[in-house]
Amino acid sequence: MKNLRILIIQNATFSSGPLHLPNSLRVLDWRYYRSVSLPTSFNPKELKILKLPTGWLKLLQPVQRFESLWSINFEDCIFLTELPSLSGVSSLRHLCLDYCTNLIRIDDSVGFLDNLVSLSAKGCTQLEILVPCINLPSLEVLDLEGCSSLKRFPQVLGKMDKMREIHLNYTGIEELPFSIINLIWLEHLCLTGCWRLQQLPSSIHTLPKLEVITGFPGTRYRLFEEKEKDDYSKSSEISQGVMVIVDDCRKTGGRTRLDVYYERTSPHNVVQVCTPNPFEHPNFELLFKDLIDLPYPQCVEGSMINSRRSSTCFMFRNKFPKITLCCAGGTGWISSNRVFSFKMNVLINGTEQFSSSCTYIATSNLMSSSTQILVCGLECKVEGCVFSECEWNEAEIICELEYPIPCDYEIDMWEESFDGYMRWTRVYVAKEGNNIEDIKFRNASIEKRIRSVVFAILVAKRLQRSCSSRRLQ
Repeated sequence: MKNLRILIIQNATFSSGPLHLPNSLRVLDWRYYRSVSLPTSFNPKELKILKLPTGWLKLLQPVQRFESLWSINFEDCIFLTELPSLSGVSSLRHLCLDYCTNLIRIDDSVGFLDNLVSLSAKGCTQLEILVPCINLPSLEVLDLEGCSSLKRFPQVLGKMDKMREIHLNYTGIEELPFSIINLIWLEHLCLTGCWRLQQLPSSIHTLPKLEVITGFPGTRYRLFEEKEKDDYSKSSEISQGVMVIVDDCRKTGGRTRLDVYYERTSPHNVVQVCTPNPFEHPNFELLFKDLIDLPYPQCVEGSMINSRRSSTCFMFRNKFPKITLCCAGGTGWISSNRVFSFKMNVLINGTEQFSSSCTYIATSNLMSSSTQILVCGLECKVEGCVFSECEWNEAEIICELEYPIPCDYEIDMWEESFDGYMRWTRVYVAKEGNNIEDIKFRNASIEKRIRSVVFAILVAKRLQRSCSSRRLQ
């Protein structure tokens, strides 16, 4: 049938695939296609729609002869383990790989198809990486829902002003790239059930139409913030993995490192955030427990004053000391994940040295309240930078939690139901690299307790070394 243009087979089962197909085909729609490849004699230069759902297809060779093809559907092809190069399919508009449960690799060329409008790979449970990078100027919808092994979102290399929806529900995604800023008109980013995702990049605040969806209706957030005329990516700095969340209530458990973003940082600032040294200390848990148990001035008859803001002050001379900041904050009882921002300012003698922020997700836990313990280090940024040797300098560290208002809430209703808080802020002064005599706290009892904690850790280390030496003997 040399002139056949449309071949659709829906409710028939064959013992094997065809030996020949007419080159005149425009549409090939064959469910339960019983062959690992198309016939070698088939030259589909006129083919526009290729649908082989629930087939035996394996595609071992690059797809090269499909000059006119604009739609591919390989849904539920369980034998498909790898999608080869599609660089020869430049006209492709729609690509569906839904529920290819054994698919483990997609060729990098899929990230550079200029005419691709929709890309769907729902339920590909073995897929860990879509592609490393994408530059898909025509793409409107990207659906990766249910890709439970998917860990990373691809880097966005160029401006993609057609993208409207990204579905990452119930994926194993762990982070989103800063380059998401290139999806300038993105409208919906669905993150329901992304239990491993804790941080959102600060660049997400520049997308004017974006709604971040973390659950059912009532947990849709608009995070857009007006910025200065300068390019956001050029005026921001990122320190990777310097903030640590300690929260055993999270489904991921343990500790997670977050990136910190500096939005108004001057190169002349003398303070910077770093990974806390005590976090690497073998007796960190002892220090951590004592920091939590320290008395705090905002105690009223044994209860904490819940506020969105907390601060701690101390005096220093010579240089800014190397310290560890420990903060506790979060939400009360919540029924779904919530987006919130942790912001920190450091003031020295009343002048702001820098401000930083992290935007991330509080994971719901119906069995207990959701509380995050955030830990980071602060130290002198410029080597040799000193303050007055004789005069004392006053340092104030202000920590604040901000919760964007969900789109389905009125402002008054949200204020009434708001249960976010900053419970306390603590500072631990490291003995190494500091002169304890050059540091004073306003609250003498806290200063005394912190010094006792340092002494207890030193004693514990000596005992540990002594026991080790005895075992060797």
